[in-house]
Amino acid sequence: MIIRKSSISIFVILSLLSISCNKEEFVYTDSYVMEYCMYDGVQIWGTEWNFNKPGQFALQVSINKTKSVSYASKGDDLLFYKELCKNNNDITYCREVRTKLRTPPFAYYPDFSSITVTADRDIDESHPAGYSINDLLDCEYESHFPYINSNYSDLYITTPRSKKLSEITSQDLKLIQLFYVVFNSISYVQGPVTFYFTVTNTLGQEFSVSRTVSFDGSVPIEA
Repeated sequence: MIIRKSSISIFVILSLLSISCNKEEFVYTDSYVMEYCMYDGVQIWGTEWNFNKPGQFALQVSINKTKSVSYASKGDDLLFYKELCKNNNDITYCREVRTKLRTPPFAYYPDFSSITVTADRDIDESHPAGYSINDLLDCEYESHFPYINSNYSDLYITTPRSKKLSEITSQDLKLIQLFYVVFNSISYVQGPVTFYFTVTNTLGQEFSVSRTVSFDGSVPIEA
């Protein structure tokens, strides 16, 4: 009988722990962007091939994160987070949000202001080696700025957007948390090509990174 009671007690305790672990966590926040990520460089993440369109692939332009400030920061970091929220007019969101089962919205700081892509070889007569090929590329990006600027009226506009890379402006790059460069107009190039990505930000800093990719259908080669 004692063993039975102990077993029941253990079952109850484990059940309560399971419920506690699965319980969603909500926090109240005045701002939609809940974290700003600082960086000291950029990097290229992954290569996503589109097997329905031979030669088409996407590269993610990301950051070398050094630190971040967020709604959960303390002291000077919290003050800086609040200052960034105020500067981006993101201070009237005022609602509870789920934080445990999803990644809260974040943004890079400082904002990117431009992204330029060049190649180490001629792409065509109009795009010799070293010249921008932005007009040949598309991009997909996710920015929080339109949603905040609409006074949080339409969450749908936070979904990723598509645009010609040559048409991207500093406004498009404001408060981004995701940016892909899509290669879909240069599949006629054969062999390996090294692409150079140059990113500038609103503080005037410039960062570069490269990636070598083969256009014969093989696995991309790291630069």
